[in-house]
Amino acid sequence: MSKSKKNIDTLEVIDKKETIEQESTLYYFYSQGCGWCKKATPIVEQLIDDGHDILILDIADGENDKLQTAIKKEYKHQCGTPYFVDAETGNQICGFREKDV
Repeated sequence: MSKSKKNIDTLEVIDKKETIEQESTLYYFYSQGCGWCKKATPIVEQLIDDGHDILILDIADGENDKLQTAIKKEYKHQCGTPYFVDAETGNQICGFREKDV
């Protein structure tokens, strides 16, 4: 259910036969044992289906946990999961929100 843990998604443009790399800056950190994450993940997946570029990161993966820790340190913020952060702007949401939020 989770997306790749890589920070860069590679898109192939067939017409031009070139590769464009886009870096996702909106991160969704979750934990499989988190009840609120179980409610949030389907909503995040709907947002991705709607065209939003969100990178889903399970903090059980050591690299994802290190990234989350670094972001929290950089923006001086403490949060458990679910944790949403735009790494480009520093805007953050800690905890569950409905889709319209």
